[in-house]
Amino acid sequence: MTSFVKAEGVEHRELELQDPWLRDVYFEAEGKLYLRSKTSVKVKQAQHVYPPELEHFGMPQGELVQFPQYYLVTKKYSSLHPDLSDMPEIAPGTDSSRHLAFLVKDKDQRSTIRALEGGNLFQATNMEGKRFHFIGRNALLFEIDIKNIKHGVISNPSNLTQKEIHAMCDEELERYKKIFASNNVVVLPQWTYHLDLQMTYIGKSTFIVHSFKEVLNNLEKLSEQERYRREFQLGAEDAMPREIIIMYIIAILKACGFKVIPSASVLYCSFMDPRDKPMNLYSMGKEVHSSLVNGIDLYNPLNQKFFFLTADSPFEEHKRYFSGFLKDQGIEPVFLRTNGASAEETMKYIVQTAGALRCQTNFIPDQMLAHSYL
Repeated sequence: MTSFVKAEGVEHRELELQDPWLRDVYFEAEGKLYLRSKTSVKVKQAQHVYPPELEHFGMPQGELVQFPQYYLVTKKYSSLHPDLSDMPEIAPGTDSSRHLAFLVKDKDQRSTIRALEGGNLFQATNMEGKRFHFIGRNALLFEIDIKNIKHGVISNPSNLTQKEIHAMCDEELERYKKIFASNNVVVLPQWTYHLDLQMTYIGKSTFIVHSFKEVLNNLEKLSEQERYRREFQLGAEDAMPREIIIMYIIAILKACGFKVIPSASVLYCSFMDPRDKPMNLYSMGKEVHSSLVNGIDLYNPLNQKFFFLTADSPFEEHKRYFSGFLKDQGIEPVFLRTNGASAEETMKYIVQTAGALRCQTNFIPDQMLAHSYL
């Protein structure tokens, strides 16, 4: 990554962080950088008695997932259906936030406890020149849980109807419309814990959305080896119930004026666990053979070239297949490796960390950088 941006003359900063997930530490809205540096939910008033599992009035954000399932809206109602989605997690990167606080002018940064992680946010301009902000639904569900803890309201979400959940999500959505100062803040369903593990923006008002149907339709293009084709097929067949969520995503993006390309962007092996039941972990974990979706679009005004940067993969057929979509849009694919490692080692690193290039990269407008870093 560093060698590429240097060669292209692109301004960049390198941060040595304990937590590499820079994308999830902050988001930019209306000239402000929202640093997710507040780590504890402070309770304003205890309207109800807390469950016996909670002995103090204040809950670290990263421990929300430790709540018993029957207390969290997020666990019961994740995405369209909890059985079709990864269990989302949320935890601000305090180490990264401290480093970024020095990079950005004081007047341009704001410390926040907002649940929106960068992996669950896409900001893009459609074909008519309108700016949109796409948020994963799980972020809104987390906002509901944070609000309930903040006001001391902990109860069994099973008592809530789907209509009530939708109304609560709409209320949280209005908060983000104020933050982004736009009505073009749109919620997308998700089947991975972050949107950027299932779709990507490649520039030019175009999204590529992973589709299991496309995997099944393109097995011959994805590998020359029968063994891998069989694994890709089994993985896609296991995951086909999630295709309904993918169809929703594609329809919403198109309705907002974007071009959408369904693609076999991530190649999974079978999702069957030892008990022959479908697994819920559809992220970039050990079940991934090759993932090209978690990348970033980059335009270099110096040479007027459009690039899409993503992690390298040992599956050359998969890269050729994916590159075809990019080249059709006049975008040059760039496959990057981890610190000079091989393609196999790079993909192994992605599998181990459950995240890739976009997760570890984010953007700051030049005007926000502190004088000492210009």
